Amino acid sequence: MSNSSTQAIPIGEVNTPYGRYTILVTRYASGDAIAILLQDSDGEANAVFSVNLVSYGALLDPDCFHVKTWSENEPLVKPMLETGLFETTSAFASTGYCVAPVWRLRNPSMVPMRRSQTH
Repeated sequence: MSNSSTQAIPIGEVNTPYGRYTILVTRYASGDAIAILLQDSDGEANAVFSVNLVSYGALLDPDCFHVKTWSENEPLVKPMLETGLFETTSAFASTGYCVAPVWRLRNPSMVPMRRSQTH
């Protein structure tokens, strides 16, 4: 993913209707929000499960991220939640046409450091 600011770290695996993927966590370069990626067995990032809404004023706790639950990501929502790596919150952000729920990484050790913490 070209706009990530830190190295993507594998945190688990998920079986989806599209196949089995490794779940990666990193941060977007713009806004420093958590980015969740799905990588196939060939090492290709096939899906971005998160959506970066920081530039639209949607601020988050350091362990939270906005989930893209629409379009091609819709079939990924249930399997991703069933991994146990994430938990839902009651928060959400409007993207204009869709609503992006806020999820939290359950394990604090999986939360990538913010760019300001790496300097």
